[in-house]
Amino acid sequence: MSYLIFCLAILQKYDIIIGVSVYNCQYGSLTKREIWAPLFITILFLALSLILHKLCNSTMWQDHDMWDYRLKVHVDAYPFGIRHFTSFPILLMRDYFGWPVRETFFALQFSLGLCLGLGFYYYLRALNFNKTWSNVGLVLLLTAYPIMGAHFEPVFTWDDFWAYLFSVIAFTFIIRRRFIYAGLFFLLGCLAREQTIFLFPAYALGVFFYSGDIKWYKKIIYMFSPLLLWGAYYVNVAKVGDPNRFKYLTLNFKSFEWARDNVFSWFISFGFMWLISTMAWFRLADHKKNRRASLVFWGFILAVPVNTVFTFWMTLARETRIFFPPFIFVIPLALVLLIPFFKYFSTYYSTMQKISTSTLFAMICLGSYFLIANIVFPEFMYRQGPDYCQIWAAVNLTAAFFIFAYYLLSRKFRSLYGEFENEWCK
Repeated sequence: MSYLIFCLAILQKYDIIIGVSVYNCQYGSLTKREIWAPLFITILFLALSLILHKLCNSTMWQDHDMWDYRLKVHVDAYPFGIRHFTSFPILLMRDYFGWPVRETFFALQFSLGLCLGLGFYYYLRALNFNKTWSNVGLVLLLTAYPIMGAHFEPVFTWDDFWAYLFSVIAFTFIIRRRFIYAGLFFLLGCLAREQTIFLFPAYALGVFFYSGDIKWYKKIIYMFSPLLLWGAYYVNVAKVGDPNRFKYLTLNFKSFEWARDNVFSWFISFGFMWLISTMAWFRLADHKKNRRASLVFWGFILAVPVNTVFTFWMTLARETRIFFPPFIFVIPLALVLLIPFFKYFSTYYSTMQKISTSTLFAMICLGSYFLIANIVFPEFMYRQGPDYCQIWAAVNLTAAFFIFAYYLLSRKFRSLYGEFENEWCK
């Protein structure tokens, strides 16, 4: 309970910084009353994540000696030792209050998850999605495997939630044209996880899009100061790391079993959103875009390929969380296609016969893809909750095929998509 109170206090502070009225748009301003729906959704899905971790016997339930050792590794070993946002508070709570490492870690993680959920909702509202679809986007975030299964092996989430939260706040401040705060939180994101630096091109371009008539030298300061400050810190603390860092591509595909598990790791990071966000991106490519659409469009193409190549080339790709930082562009693009898809179904599939036909089609697809998932991924070399992973893969393959099929076959769906695209981009 004390952590929930602390978290709510942080959110109140965040309210002061972000502002109860993040923006003024056709949907109106955010109100304090509006916070209750995303708060409930976030708590609900974090509770489901906790239950899932219990059912699958994740690292959350390892003994205290193992957790003491894990903390020691993150304090002493490089590069974990240069990231302090998670290790330092846990050390503080253990040494001064006698709190056990395991319980302290997960209290901190779920508090961060609560802040991340509400922060991401604010971010989607700032991108001009209405309340309903901002909540849908929040659900997409919280059900993503790197969040829902954050503490399954081999995900090993530690400082990642800090990086996610700081990135969301930074890009929200860009949209609000508060570039000093944006730079500060982007810098904090890079300090939490060095991988955040791969979002820098999108950050710099976002500042450029929103800075307007600001003098050119101020633009340069706003754009490059986080990079320079982080670079100065990193050069000061960097040590000789893994000599095989640039050989992970060979390791990740050294055998069929390794390749299969790592491709699955890539797919499970976003699931069906990989397909629909890419479809939305190609549709937006030939479209005249406003600043927020340009931010998401260019952020996607600048961040996703670089982050994906980095993950396969320089890390163990089985750690699914490493694919996840571009979620701040993938999920909004996924919503751009999901909104007209559901509008299409609510408009043209309102009769019981059509609903029954679509449900039957979906169930056939789900059964087929569950069979495919079991054939293609009969077992995993190194992954907890294999049954959940296979079910999750089947559901996401079904969703991807279902949406893609209707997009190809229905001219009305494509027409509705064009109408929403014009509305969101104007």
